[in-house]
Amino acid sequence: MIQGAELPESVLLKDKDGRADNTNPAQVFEFIAEKTLSAAGVAYTSQLQNEFITSGIMCKQTLYNCLNRLEKDERIRKLGRGVYKSIK
Repeated sequence: MIQGAELPESVLLKDKDGRADNTNPAQVFEFIAEKTLSAAGVAYTSQLQNEFITSGIMCKQTLYNCLNRLEKDERIRKLGRGVYKSIK
């Protein structure tokens, strides 16, 4: 049995509403897209970490989950270790 605060039955049985939160992946994509259009033409992991992790916007795992999701959705391409470029 779990110890702690009791929750109302309605909270425990509440269905998820099915909405997806694309805020983090959208922010990461916009950053990579900006860097892709810059003189360097790519975004580096160190830049992403400085922008999102060091500033406290998201944790490291969330950043890497976003990168994997964007790569899977074919919005970015991983050119090498720690090097990303937007493709859409």
